[in-house]
Amino acid sequence: MFFAVVFMSALLLAAVLVLLVDAVPAALRWYERIGIGCFADEGEWRRAVIRTAERQLKKTPAVPVSANTRLTVIDRLKGSYKSQNLQHWQKAALLLGLSSLGGEFKKAADSGTDLKAAVKRQDFKNSVDFVILGYAALSAPTADSQKLRPMMDKIYAYLAGSAKDGTVPYNHNLPDIRFVDTVGMICPFLYKYAAEYSCPDAEALAKRQTDEYFERGMHGEVFLPVHCFDRRGGAPLGIYGWGRGCGWLALGLAESLKWAPHSDKEHLLELSKGYAGALLKFQSRDGSWCRQMTACDIGETSATAMIGYFLSSLYNICKDEQYKKPALAARAALMSRTRRNGKIDYAQGDTQGIGFYSPRLDSLPAAQGFALLLDSSIREWPC
Repeated sequence: MFFAVVFMSALLLAAVLVLLVDAVPAALRWYERIGIGCFADEGEWRRAVIRTAERQLKKTPAVPVSANTRLTVIDRLKGSYKSQNLQHWQKAALLLGLSSLGGEFKKAADSGTDLKAAVKRQDFKNSVDFVILGYAALSAPTADSQKLRPMMDKIYAYLAGSAKDGTVPYNHNLPDIRFVDTVGMICPFLYKYAAEYSCPDAEALAKRQTDEYFERGMHGEVFLPVHCFDRRGGAPLGIYGWGRGCGWLALGLAESLKWAPHSDKEHLLELSKGYAGALLKFQSRDGSWCRQMTACDIGETSATAMIGYFLSSLYNICKDEQYKKPALAARAALMSRTRRNGKIDYAQGDTQGIGFYSPRLDSLPAAQGFALLLDSSIREWPC
């Protein structure tokens, strides 16, 4: 009888703990959303976002890969709840956003440690997610390009070696599939690497990667990218107009324009103008872009931040008024979705695979970083 009571008590305790693993984050999310978007002005909002971003860069929160919100203990025990690769671009976005503050932020060393560990583990054997962390480290205001060069050379060697068919696959397990994410994750690095270390081959690879997607991965009428396509037959895979996918392409163009040589810059600018025109048609009334562009359901913050930054960058280059108000509206949309503690909310969770998109909308470190990029870009506008 005694052992039966002990067993039942242990079973009950285990059940309570399993429930708490799900209930505590849900309760915390509900509490933090009280008063969401209530900031006196842009300055108060900016300070809150920066404080949170700095904390997250120091200790980046684990971003769930699983879309499950119930019985997550099963995914945790199986080791499928989070992914190290996903953490790389979260950290990279934070570093890019905080680095855009210039003299206000000088903590690039954190990224260097993470990058060195990623290269040592050879994370690139899985996917290109870590490449943007290399770009963020090399672009940081305090970066020493010569000290970083051994790591940068390894990253470039991986990319060059992966481009056996002319361009780089996102995942070695899918060598014939080209994802839109890849343009944003590797092309800025390739252009920056080419400019920093005088490597024309890196520049040529960046141009091929970008051009291939615009030639084969864009919808013929609405000019939005498909999630990915099969190079063998050209078949589109996933959906056209996935919000964050559109954001990755926009980010890739905006950052590439910073480092591309004049011979490529005019071409990139023409692509950017055409793409921006398509994106403007799908901006919601509140200034956001949705997780699926053509199905306006709810504004998604990572896409809104990346696309807003892209438009602000174009305004800085072209001084064309058509990009100004949409960029400001995007920032306002992000402010309205920021919790009182500075966490930017309503970012979509990670995709589970081609055609499987997360229903999760929560805070995401990457949205935090990209929002700071947008805000800093707006502050660079001429008076």
